[in-house]
Amino acid sequence: MNLYVINLDKDVQRLHWMQGQLTAQKLEYSRVATVDGAQLRARQDPYWSDPRRSHLGDAEIGCLLSHANAWRLITEADAEHGLVLEDDVHFSDDFGDFVRSLSLDPKELCIHKIETSYANVTLTRQPAYTVGNRRAHKLETNHSAAGAYILNKRTASYLLDYVAVFAEPVDTELFDPGRRKIKNVTIYQWVPAPCIQDCFLWRPGFDSNIGFVSNIGLDRADRRSYAVQGAQKYKDLLKTRLRPLYRKLCSAWLLQSGRMRTRIDFR
Repeated sequence: MNLYVINLDKDVQRLHWMQGQLTAQKLEYSRVATVDGAQLRARQDPYWSDPRRSHLGDAEIGCLLSHANAWRLITEADAEHGLVLEDDVHFSDDFGDFVRSLSLDPKELCIHKIETSYANVTLTRQPAYTVGNRRAHKLETNHSAAGAYILNKRTASYLLDYVAVFAEPVDTELFDPGRRKIKNVTIYQWVPAPCIQDCFLWRPGFDSNIGFVSNIGLDRADRRSYAVQGAQKYKDLLKTRLRPLYRKLCSAWLLQSGRMRTRIDFR
């Protein structure tokens, strides 16, 4: 399996961070230069100016095309699978062993999501793959972020066919069943996840994150269209407090259908 790290030219610290981690895990990688969305805008690139993507920021479009470049490299490589990584990811202690132990179907149209944003998601109860204490379950609901996932050559080629019609951020087009354009692609979620992006790792009293700031951040279209203020703040707080109870009730209700509701942890 080949590893691809997406990295902006200016983000030298991030690349050093990823190189140090991957070297410690005895893993080699190839760097994929991030597409500069601002440069696309400056020259009125047809992909940037397509009205289907008029609501996306420069960084979102650049990120989407950067992932597409990684997919293209996967299709051209000798290895049957490629692992795509953004440059602000933390790895579990056994990440290298996990990657080397994977035995995945090279013909199945699927994406293996190996990261978490600590989301609460719905999964099938029966795992399809197992490596050590980690299991891959079919993911049936949205799980944002596209910091770490695995594609085979067939799936990478399939995704490239859709790039022209993508109209949402790359993680939405890959992992949101209600909004993505791709069809008939199975998404597997590995539990617990062996990867997490730096911005999700931080918690009050937990200082193991590096402090990388998202290159998209507040420029993300979903954030621009959702302003949290007034009563909405209290609604969000109430949802947060009630979420564990809701997760238990929902999982019990899903039991007969062979599904479960759970939070994806990192370890």
